[in-house]
Amino acid sequence: MSERCAGCGHWRPIHYNKLGDYICYFSQDTGRVRLQSPEECTHYTPRQGTKPAARVLKSDFRNYEDRRNSLARLERLRQHLKPDVYRNIRAQIVRGELVEAARGMDKVERRIERKGL
Repeated sequence: MSERCAGCGHWRPIHYNKLGDYICYFSQDTGRVRLQSPEECTHYTPRQGTKPAARVLKSDFRNYEDRRNSLARLERLRQHLKPDVYRNIRAQIVRGELVEAARGMDKVERRIERKGL
């Protein structure tokens, strides 16, 4: 542990360990790898009342559900789409551009209704 780690929000106790050992949770909290050694770390984050990981899970749950529902809708339309259009809409969903993806899927559904498929 570096002196900088004391007071950092990522430096927390191991929950299952009764010895009071601490580890850095930077990678788990942010989804990124800390590329420096503990002595060279530049990712100090002041401690706050809640853990960053808990905040991320709560805020991302709705977005995860929206993406999953959009992907399910896209799969239902897949047989009516050209492969490149399918890939483009899927990429939009993965990037989180759900409004744009929904517009593309709406267009396909209107086309299907007009043709009576």
